[in-house]
Amino acid sequence: MPAITFSHAERTNPTRLAYNLPPMRYHKLDLNLLTALKALLTERNVTRAGESVHVTQSAMSGILARLRDYFGDPLIVQVGRKMELTPLAESLVEPVNDVLLRIDATIATRPEFNPLTTRRHFSVVASDYSINVRWISSSIRKVKIRPCNPAP
Repeated sequence: MPAITFSHAERTNPTRLAYNLPPMRYHKLDLNLLTALKALLTERNVTRAGESVHVTQSAMSGILARLRDYFGDPLIVQVGRKMELTPLAESLVEPVNDVLLRIDATIATRPEFNPLTTRRHFSVVASDYSINVRWISSSIRKVKIRPCNPAP
């Protein structure tokens, strides 16, 4: 996905844009490369891997170069007319898939909200008109309404 930029923000402070922040790193590995690595390990083809993560073949070649530099291994090599994974790349297939699956599961997990059992308190600020005309219904009458104490 291309970076989204705003010309005024670029002129004033290009490093502060949300889409142009430095990459997230863990032990000097850009974590954004994990999805590209998974695509490369799965597709075994730079062009198709680039298509699967929505980057050009040229960008995926650059990503592969960065991954090769990080791991100190070619990861994918041409054997005849096919691309084959190196032994290191073969050993990375399952762990990379597992890590990305765990990240997806963690992000997808949302705390459940049950209004019948919640112990949270909510305040609704509204004008008299809103309360008297818009909100009074059979369902709102069941809510325990407590007036707020305005400051003297």
